[in-house]
Amino acid sequence: MRSTSQGVSRATGRLGGIVGVPLYGVLAGVGGPGASLLFFAGTALAGAAVSAVAVAGHSPGRSAGGSVRCIVRRMNER
Repeated sequence: MRSTSQGVSRATGRLGGIVGVPLYGVLAGVGGPGASLLFFAGTALAGAAVSAVAVAGHSPGRSAGGSVRCIVRRMNER
């Protein structure tokens, strides 16, 4: 299951790169660079929210990375 999720993650990341570069040019031409950067920031926040919801029910023993709280706790311990 982990390898399938990793493959999907890699594919969507590449698709985002392929679509994002030309889309930035279009959005910057229409609304200016600030508007396009705000659009991409909103997209990144939406992706972070989806990721947080997706991993919220996993305990560290059942997944490779653990839950969001566990990751934050590890970052704070450093």
